[in-house]
Amino acid sequence: MFELETSLIFWSTVSFAILLALLYKIALPPLMQIMEERKDQIASDLSTAQTSKDTAQQLVISRQKSLEEALQKGEKIITDSTLNAEVQKKEILAKAESTASKVIAQAQNKIETEEEKAKQELKDSIATFVAEASSKLIGKTLTEKEQFKLIDESLKELKNKL
Repeated sequence: MFELETSLIFWSTVSFAILLALLYKIALPPLMQIMEERKDQIASDLSTAQTSKDTAQQLVISRQKSLEEALQKGEKIITDSTLNAEVQKKEILAKAESTASKVIAQAQNKIETEEEKAKQELKDSIATFVAEASSKLIGKTLTEKEQFKLIDESLKELKNKL
């Protein structure tokens, strides 16, 4: 039924051993080289990926610092602008108060001048009236000196009554 053929087994084993030796000698070195190159390529890719990751992290940190600096500069600009606005507001108010004070002083001077003019006109009118009235009452014409004396006395009496 089942017979073992030793010669077939022997030659099959020898053929298999020769095939293995040829594969080991001819096919294995290029396969090992390809595997080594692939290993080196993977290691290089991992190194490049790590470098890219580190660079990306540095860029993120740099961008965050730049953003923080920009925010700080923006806040400083806003603060400075607010302070400048307050200073300008105070300057404008001071100028307005100064101008208002000058206008008030000018108005007061004009009022005083007009008041003095009115007093002088009143005094002149009274002097003319008194001179005319006294000349009609007394019947003679007074000298200028007498007129001024009479006017001054009348004004003093008028002031005392008021």
